[in-house]
Amino acid sequence: MIGGQKMNRSEILTKAYIPESEWENCYVTENGQIYVPEDGLSGFEVYQRTMQALAQE
Repeated sequence: MIGGQKMNRSEILTKAYIPESEWENCYVTENGQIYVPEDGLSGFEVYQRTMQALAQE
């Protein structure tokens, strides 16, 4: 949410300067966190790995 308004996925990715060609590989959470591909993993897989690591702490 920015300025009290919920933004859609494309608005979030545009404001984060993510190239449109990479949008399908990114994962955006309900609260607007962006996970981008890395090390051959999709953005969603990076998100899952992050959540698993946090759950183990």
